[in-house]
Amino acid sequence: MERCMKCMARIENKRGICPECGALAGEISRAADHHLKAGSKLGGKYLVGLAFADNSVCIKYIGLRETDNKKVIIEEYYPKNLAVREGGEALVRFSSQTKNDLFAKGLGVYISDAKKIESLPKTPVLCRIFDILIENNTGYVVWEYEEGKSLSKHIKKPGSFTVENISKNIRAMLETLDKLHSQGVVHGNISPDHIFVSRTGKFRLMDFGVGGYVNSTGFPLYNPHYSPCEARGEGASVDASTDVYSLAGIYYKLLTGVTPFDAEKRRSGKKLPCMRELGIRVPKGIDNAVMNGLNLNPVCRYKNAGEFLKALKNRDTKRIKDDFGENISPSAGIDFQRYILPIGAGVLAGALIIGLLSFAGVKFIAARFSGDNTEPGAAETEITDTTETTTVLQEASTETVTSAPTEASTSVQPVTEEAEIKTETSTRNENKKISNSDSVKNSGDSSANKSDTKSNNQSAEKSAEATTREPVTEAHTEPAAGAPSVPDDTVSGSTMPGGWGW
Repeated sequence: MERCMKCMARIENKRGICPECGALAGEISRAADHHLKAGSKLGGKYLVGLAFADNSVCIKYIGLRETDNKKVIIEEYYPKNLAVREGGEALVRFSSQTKNDLFAKGLGVYISDAKKIESLPKTPVLCRIFDILIENNTGYVVWEYEEGKSLSKHIKKPGSFTVENISKNIRAMLETLDKLHSQGVVHGNISPDHIFVSRTGKFRLMDFGVGGYVNSTGFPLYNPHYSPCEARGEGASVDASTDVYSLAGIYYKLLTGVTPFDAEKRRSGKKLPCMRELGIRVPKGIDNAVMNGLNLNPVCRYKNAGEFLKALKNRDTKRIKDDFGENISPSAGIDFQRYILPIGAGVLAGALIIGLLSFAGVKFIAARFSGDNTEPGAAETEITDTTETTTVLQEASTETVTSAPTEASTSVQPVTEEAEIKTETSTRNENKKISNSDSVKNSGDSSANKSDTKSNNQSAEKSAEATTREPVTEAHTEPAAGAPSVPDDTVSGSTMPGGWGW
């Protein structure tokens, strides 16, 4: 009597056609060259059929336990980037010693995790493990077979599950994962493709070999919509919080119908709206718990399934803001490169501009109020008012006597009251009166100093017509005592260059 290698049903008719799936007996021996040949046997009691699932780490075959004719699922550890199977042989080989070492390390974790799962009490979330085998230079785990479909096929049909059914199954999975996490077992790649839905609507978690493979080899294996950033790239690693992110994403998908955005895109700024923002009527505590589980930063995410489950049961669960992507967490700190640098650069640029403007202003004021710069031999004073402008041009007297440098400091005489010049400009504002008084430098020899009072009076009269200013020297001469001090160009309402009000 033959068996259908596709579904392990009996083929009793002479035509050799399977009554269950319609496959022709012996028509297909294998689905791919690196698969075990259909009809092979393992452990002396398991008949291997065709492979129905093949990911980067494991191959799953339909099988039969011949001792009681019970259907089983045979899972083979076969990382495609490390193992080689050629010429239709069952033996697994390696192209280098390095790959051999990595394969052996991953296989050790795979077998260890399978034994821990086997030791757990029976749970509806996990299929039972019947056997664990080491053959053909690799390992095999024989799982209980159950009819059903993957969750990925169910979620394509809206309304496949009620909210109550979804919540019940997610919480049951978290309870089982909490026990596994406490023993160090991590799935590492939970997605709708790795959840099996039985005919009774129970969720079964499958394919536990990924976590051990990723952590032992550093090679990433992830689903872009249900895996966080740390599970990607060279040197990837997974832990219990990785499983939390994946299950939170599945919960989000089942309740909203929206596939979670790629974690890398979210990290680049694409915001994932919470469920209540999408119009889903769920308690705020559950909404916050799911979004906390989807936090990009593992520090801001629940550490294991137990913490996530506790948060889902608490209606007062608060939102934990993420410090990656769309949110900023005060407790976890602010992203230096994204927030501090631009703000710091802006402040620095503003301070630099203010500094330059202040420097220019001080320099301009200093130039305006500095000592007299008039060329020796001429002086010009400009007085401006709102109604009229009077310009007094004072030309240097051709009779100015220049004396030797050694006599300059002793020949300066203060201006007498009779020789004081008062220039008054008529304005509308009586408060704006400017008096200009300059010291008259009288230079001469000793005979001029001894001249009579009549000569001094005549000199004063000539000064009234054309005031004589002494040449600018390094030594500044203070005005005579009692004479009013008038800074240059102190005009009310004037405007500095560049439009600055002054």
